[in-house]
Amino acid sequence: MAAPTTKVGQEVLRHANKLHGMVSAAGNETAVQRLEAEAKRWSEAGTDAVFAGDVKRGKSSLINAVIGRYGLLPVDADVATAVHLAVHDGTPEAVRVTRVDHETGATTVEEIDPARLADFASMSGDQEVVATVTAAEVVVQDPLLARGLTLVDTPGVGGMTRGHRDITMAALQRADVLVFVVSCSEPVSLTELEFLSEASERIGNVVLVATRADLGTGDTNDAMAEDVRRRIGVLADRRETDDPAAARRLRRLAERPVVLTSSYLAEQAARRLERGRVEQAAAMRAESGIDELIGRLGQAVDARENVRLANLLQLVSVITNQMESEQSDRLRAVDGDGSVEEELRARSEELERAVGAQARWRGVLANGISRMQTGAGRDVSRELTAVRDHYRELFDSKDVELDIDAFSVQLQQSLVAAWANLSNQVSTQFDGVINSLMEELTLEAEPGLLGEFEMPPGIQDMTNRRDLTNDFDLLDDALPLATQAFSFGNIANALVGVLGIATGGLGLAAYGIGAALSGSIVMLRRKKREQRQQAVEMQRALNEALFGQEGIVREFTTELTLRIIDARQSLEVMIEDRLTARRKELETQRRELQELLRSEMATRTSTRAEVERRLGELKSFRNDTDRLVAEVDRLLEQAFAGTPTPSSTSEPVADEPVPAEPVAATDEAPQAPAPAGAAVGSTATTE
Repeated sequence: MAAPTTKVGQEVLRHANKLHGMVSAAGNETAVQRLEAEAKRWSEAGTDAVFAGDVKRGKSSLINAVIGRYGLLPVDADVATAVHLAVHDGTPEAVRVTRVDHETGATTVEEIDPARLADFASMSGDQEVVATVTAAEVVVQDPLLARGLTLVDTPGVGGMTRGHRDITMAALQRADVLVFVVSCSEPVSLTELEFLSEASERIGNVVLVATRADLGTGDTNDAMAEDVRRRIGVLADRRETDDPAAARRLRRLAERPVVLTSSYLAEQAARRLERGRVEQAAAMRAESGIDELIGRLGQAVDARENVRLANLLQLVSVITNQMESEQSDRLRAVDGDGSVEEELRARSEELERAVGAQARWRGVLANGISRMQTGAGRDVSRELTAVRDHYRELFDSKDVELDIDAFSVQLQQSLVAAWANLSNQVSTQFDGVINSLMEELTLEAEPGLLGEFEMPPGIQDMTNRRDLTNDFDLLDDALPLATQAFSFGNIANALVGVLGIATGGLGLAAYGIGAALSGSIVMLRRKKREQRQQAVEMQRALNEALFGQEGIVREFTTELTLRIIDARQSLEVMIEDRLTARRKELETQRRELQELLRSEMATRTSTRAEVERRLGELKSFRNDTDRLVAEVDRLLEQAFAGTPTPSSTSEPVADEPVPAEPVAATDEAPQAPAPAGAAVGSTATTE
């Protein structure tokens, strides 16, 4: 897609060009870069649909169901933190991963066995390998994807770490559609809704999807969908005062329907169709809701130009809000509102006090970090002691047969859980140190300084002893065998005599029978003894692995300590930089406002006239933006009207007509690269 082909599209592009000129003249480089990044989207013909949601919401299963490739994407573990997993059409079918050498920075693209995708792109894979993977590409043949649609799977984002949010937000920079995934079996959480609010600033075309509809009834699923919309509305009300623009975006989202889906029913329908149960398959397929989602995605492909116009208008609206806020502050100062200057002066004084107390805040930070390091060692010992005691109880239990293979797997899982607990504890403690310090310095906290906690190396290399002894001990095995054979022989002779089989007994033959019978008893006792030996040996090995000189307790403690030290250094640099930058910023603003307050009446009058003129331009510009948003929304409402059918999306459509050349900036629009692309702006589009 090049330039817009419709009249409204060309008008939107001229409108965005005008804003580009305004922010360029104002020296707002951030806004300029965001608009120019959107401009690059117009040269891209494809449509990107990003699937985002909390962990274990069924995003990967949903993508598998959409393209009818059940088991293609790994579903037992979430997508790895730093990986974009994209599925698009092409031949030959293949799976490729992009890997980076962290020492040299060199990247390579490798084709892998599809069955090994989880090893490279999910949290269940070897984390040393996964850490080198930056992207995964799945190429398959599919009618929907053949129309230019790419499906992007992302890490969980609800109760997520900041790293997960950042990866998903980065994916949204290039997205045309956000498929926001929640579950029918769980209420939507506040963190999920906050992510949706943040994402809505970047993309307006959102499809709300609820998975696992098969676990509820029609009534409960409808109630759940209504609850999602209600919670979005509640969050909008909360944002009304501090962020009216976000409140408006959320209210529009609250009006959209929720597509109820079940990947399980879709897969069961496919299996029944393979068995020739056509009617049953059709009923289950309809109940799965997958065709409605496919239809929504197909409509987004068809309405790609309008989707991108809506997204562009969303960005235009966000930037306009920022400019209006800046000019309103200037107007207050011009009018002699001393509170503006007083606010800046008070903040400057607070800042100077903070800078003057530099030694003190460094001491506060040092004490907090020292307590964390001490506590980390104590917490590690406590967590691993709990692990050891748990398995000791299992080893000592007479009712549990020792399974070395199962033990190895369970121990690794226990260590992963222990590491997760420790990571959460340290993150919480560090956030507490940061928040109290930053609050005292009146600085905004920086999330994610600790980064992602990776499992220390070597944890999965636990010694796996399958056969602790194969020797047959003469004293313990042969002698009991002989004595037990004698006993069983006497019993056999006695029984034979009682039964009248022979009056003279069986002699040595009976002892042979006794040996045969007692052999099983000996082997059973030997197995029990070996299990006891294994249990003792495993307890010793486990204790050594956990608490030995080179044990896991040392690895855990070292990793946590190093991460804390690194984070402290980053925090100190951040505080220094922010204090310096903020002091300069405040001083610049203070000088400007002081000059306005002290200027002659004529100067203040002219400045006021200039500010009012700019506010008037921005108001007129916003009115034009709102008008264009309404027009594009109307077009999208028409495109997404009704419930789509599978037939509307099952076959590729003809190529789009060759669009006109990019629209040149008019006299009213300063020369600038025409921003394009879709990021946010539709309303009635249900997704």
